[in-house]
Amino acid sequence: MGAKREVAVGVIGCGMLAQATHLKHLNEIEGARLKWACDVSAAALASVSSRFHPQKTTNDYREVTEDNEVDAIVLATAQEMRLPVIEAAARAGKGVYCEKPMANTLAEMENIRAAVDRSGICFCVGHNRRSAPSMLRARALFLTQRRAPAPCPWRLDRNATLRERWPEEDQAFVIIRINDDLLSWKPWAVTDAMMAGGPMLFEMTHFTDLACWFIESPPLSVVSIGHHRTNHTVVIRFADGSLATILETGVGTFGYPKELYELYANGAAVVLDHFIHIRTGGMEGVPQREFFPLKGDSHLEVSAGGGIRDFYAKRRAAELDAMQAGAPMTALETGPDVDKGHKAHRKAVHRRSAWRGAVALLLRRLDPCHAHRLRGHRKPAERGRGRAVTARAVVNNPSGQ
Repeated sequence: MGAKREVAVGVIGCGMLAQATHLKHLNEIEGARLKWACDVSAAALASVSSRFHPQKTTNDYREVTEDNEVDAIVLATAQEMRLPVIEAAARAGKGVYCEKPMANTLAEMENIRAAVDRSGICFCVGHNRRSAPSMLRARALFLTQRRAPAPCPWRLDRNATLRERWPEEDQAFVIIRINDDLLSWKPWAVTDAMMAGGPMLFEMTHFTDLACWFIESPPLSVVSIGHHRTNHTVVIRFADGSLATILETGVGTFGYPKELYELYANGAAVVLDHFIHIRTGGMEGVPQREFFPLKGDSHLEVSAGGGIRDFYAKRRAAELDAMQAGAPMTALETGPDVDKGHKAHRKAVHRRSAWRGAVALLLRRLDPCHAHRLRGHRKPAERGRGRAVTARAVVNNPSGQ
């Protein structure tokens, strides 16, 4: 009996983010089928229908979660709507790819965790940067240096014979810098109500997640200074003594690369510049420069030697386009686009959902009672007996990296 290869997906929340990334990528992922598009906005559904051609549309998420054919749900609603949708999906045994942040409060997050744990569904928060090819490469270089550091033959140590090894020498030091322009955000995204939880529960979740992913030690304390919407610094101290410093500004410019990651350990440096350029130092046998291709490039004729230099040149070409057209949005639409791992992150979740769908189909044919338990709806006679057969819950890291 062949395994189910196709994944039927429902997208709940079809606003700007879903249309710019999730729906676009679903059409590009082999074996994924857009069964449902769901949104409370008729205009959003009309746009999605014309651009992405879902089989069905609805303004009621329950139609999606209760469809037996649906394997996975992409959830891109506003935060306050996520808990009931996740609980419904968990009861129905459907995998969920949830946009960050999961919720507005810790209490809501714990309720989501409980629902996922009870059901065993495949669940992933959209911290997509973990799946970016350049990020995976930078982390691999960094962790190799932390776990099995290669001695640097030209490194000068004036104190080697006079001391024991200092504790700081076994710690990591990570700096993450985010350059953003708050004026480009949609008005609803920067209201007092949306920012009530502060930036740590909004855009900053990407970077706190990456800090923990790089350092691989439990965080012990956090110090933050800054302002309500933007312009802040966060310092995280980890159990092994390592430190991560995250600096974010909203008074920057898209004319300069948005994200810079500096990773230091054991006398070496790994620096990732805006997902397209890795630089290293103090690591013999490792390339000092590695370039990664742009994901979108409207100016193929423009080149400056690759890497971050190409970004500057192509971005400037997009800015000139915008000035000539008198349309600032043109600079975003035709500027260089980088691979932040959106597509790869979702693809990994859909693969796991497809596996789970194959198990469910097999059990349904062999024993309806087992299939009932897999979906999280035990028959009354079955409650309290046996053990539910479920897929492993996956949070943040669908690819196992």
